[in-house]
Amino acid sequence: MKIIPIILLVLLKMSTLCHGANVGDNAPDFRAVTLKGNSISYGSQLKDKKPVYLVFWATWCPNCKRELPHVEKLFEKFGDKISFIAVNVAINESLSSVEKYVATMNLTLPVVYDEDKKIMKAYGVVGTPTTIILSRDGKIKYRDVNTPDDVTGYLDKLR
Repeated sequence: MKIIPIILLVLLKMSTLCHGANVGDNAPDFRAVTLKGNSISYGSQLKDKKPVYLVFWATWCPNCKRELPHVEKLFEKFGDKISFIAVNVAINESLSSVEKYVATMNLTLPVVYDEDKKIMKAYGVVGTPTTIILSRDGKIKYRDVNTPDDVTGYLDKLR
């Protein structure tokens, strides 16, 4: 019987760790530097009145390997109207391995190596790939481990 309170305490602690920003919430601000050395922040994206498409990924994630080329094509199509940021979660991989992977995949969208996990934690990301779309008014509009089925139509509406 003594184990039940311990289990409940562990579950309660886990639920607070997994809490992140949800659809409808104000998007947490973040600052980061891309692999190309450019400083970016969510606050600067808001000033530009552009929606933001975040994808959290890892080099060892098979679904991410399929997802990133799709996100790159979206960036090529919508990049002038929507900010795209690919956030590498920096789990079990080095910066140099991420840089090589990005070069091999021919990714041109901005990529951030979230070494200290600040962006990942701010958004409560616990798996990859995770897609989060932020509106121009600072709200989280979409959040899931998948991209929206009709992502092109969805992004057209956001522009």
